Amino acid sequence: MEPRPPPKVHEPEVLPPARDETSGPGPARPEPTAPPPSAPSPPTLLHAATAGLAITKQRKLLALVIAGISDAISVVAEFAPPIQWAVDLATAFLLFALLGFRWQLLPVLVMEAIPGLAAFPTWVLVVGLLATTTPTRRE
Repeated sequence: MEPRPPPKVHEPEVLPPARDETSGPGPARPEPTAPPPSAPSPPTLLHAATAGLAITKQRKLLALVIAGISDAISVVAEFAPPIQWAVDLATAFLLFALLGFRWQLLPVLVMEAIPGLAAFPTWVLVVGLLATTTPTRRE
């Protein structure tokens, strides 16, 4: 029987120390590059969120006129619910077409269908709210 050779001992590999700016000569790290100053900055989340919400002044005024006429007809048509519902549906359609989809208009459409509540100027109130809180887009 032959003698066995001694088992090999695995020695861990010793790595050279990492170089930094103060450790002397060596390969230089590339400097981070900044975007050129003439490049436009990307739009912020706030800009993207409000860009599609802005309404022109003319559309705001026309929406107020439509809401005022609708509320005036609703007071007269209080005792004829089918006429009042038709006026309210037409008003909602016109306002959605004019202002785009605004969720604030949906509760008013429901309120106008409740007998007795149609006497209040709810269309004028919600359009006035939208006109004052929504940014105005310049033409």
